[in-house]
Amino acid sequence: MKIIDCHTHAVNQEVYDQLKSKNLLDAFVGIRCDSYMMEDEEFYEMANKDPKYYVLEKINVYEGIEYHFERIKKLYEKHPNKIIGIKLYPGYDPIYPDDERLYPVYDFALEHNLTIVYHNGMVADDEHMASLKYAHPLCVDDIAIKYPNLRFVISHLGFPHMMDAAAVVEKNKNVYTDFSGIILTDGLSTKQLIEDLRRVLNYFPILVDKMMFGTDYFGNDSDYNNIEHYITLVESLFNDDDKKKIYYENFYKAYNIK
Repeated sequence: MKIIDCHTHAVNQEVYDQLKSKNLLDAFVGIRCDSYMMEDEEFYEMANKDPKYYVLEKINVYEGIEYHFERIKKLYEKHPNKIIGIKLYPGYDPIYPDDERLYPVYDFALEHNLTIVYHNGMVADDEHMASLKYAHPLCVDDIAIKYPNLRFVISHLGFPHMMDAAAVVEKNKNVYTDFSGIILTDGLSTKQLIEDLRRVLNYFPILVDKMMFGTDYFGNDSDYNNIEHYITLVESLFNDDDKKKIYYENFYKAYNIK
């Protein structure tokens, strides 16, 4: 069955090659981030060689919203068939999703059929700079109301706030989610996550139509080298029709890909 990973950080040559060598995915999204950064020109030279490699560009608030917005506009003009959305990092960045400074970004995304993706939930905070209050999935609700025709994605099912994330997804037809970044490499949390997701799905069965397969793959030497465990999760939770939705059909909806 076709599998599309909607959430990887295979955004340099080494990690991209490692992910491809696993031969587990039919396509995947590379989400640009502050780690493993390549120069834009070099990155797109790599990405454009693979027609099954989708890209999310990123905005770093500390480096400047306007700076990154101008950068994304220029990149989109050059690579309109490669960039499918923009990733924002509330929690790592001190900004709420409904901050008015982001409205021009949302207007641009709406005009060009792009999807807005948020980091939501826990943060890896070695530098002790992140703030969880910005990353709660309930913060997505207000902006989803203000932009009803713009598609949004709550990453990581807002873990550990999974019920709140599911409530936002259920309430807003334009909000989707993925369950990436929750299982560590040793797989010890796989069984617990299956139980937790089964509980969330019992309350919010609509998630079957709005949740995507994602892993947060960060390279073979990282804690997020666990694609097999996520496949185990899907195979344990869903019937064949629903697997198609989770593995690829919901991805096409969330990013309006024909």
